[in-house]
Amino acid sequence: MTYINLVTCYGRAGLIEGVKRIHRQMKSGEIGQSASLLNALVDAYRNLGKRDLADLVNQESWFDSYAQPEDETNVEDGSPS
Repeated sequence: MTYINLVTCYGRAGLIEGVKRIHRQMKSGEIGQSASLLNALVDAYRNLGKRDLADLVNQESWFDSYAQPEDETNVEDGSPS
């Protein structure tokens, strides 16, 4: 079973602690972050009536996408720095 399926099941079953646990593991790097998992977390939190936590996941994913270090390629000639 994938983490996406697990989050979906937790959300449908009303198991907020399970959703939070996977969210926490993803934030700590124990679980790889993907757009699909982020969407599953947002959907699960919304299904559980936790819009604030859904918004938090959205903010974290937005921040993470812009906080990634730039590719260390030399812009002038395209070679690595």
